[in-house]
Amino acid sequence: MRMSLRCEVEIIQNEILLLGVQFKPGAFLYFHKYDSLDQAANTFHEFPSKLFPDLKKTIEHFAAYLDQFYLDRLSPPKCSVLNCVSDICQNAGSVSVEVLAKKHFMTQRQIERQFKQQLGLSPKKYADLERFRKAFGKLTTNI
Repeated sequence: MRMSLRCEVEIIQNEILLLGVQFKPGAFLYFHKYDSLDQAANTFHEFPSKLFPDLKKTIEHFAAYLDQFYLDRLSPPKCSVLNCVSDICQNAGSVSVEVLAKKHFMTQRQIERQFKQQLGLSPKKYADLERFRKAFGKLTTNI
């Protein structure tokens, strides 16, 4: 299982305007505790500053500091969907929830509940997005 995050810092005239951290689908809850992402989807939530990297340290030691910051916060959820997400991506979204459930020794209802909590959407919707992403990628490479 490969989990990654992408970080970007945009600095203009020696001031930080934006620090962005992008997690792979399902990885957010490895680093931040949140009740359920399905209730948080498409809404703005302000988190306490202690949950985020120190901006000064981030500028001084970007990769090393951020790596250590997130390693210190690493706490996998009891039932992660990262392996299911990986299977969906490897199959370009063409895998059923029933097949995922059997492969990962879960019920379809458990997978539905875990996806909604950890990704904020159902496994079917995530598979649809993955199929769209794959098709869009093919279209853009042919242009």
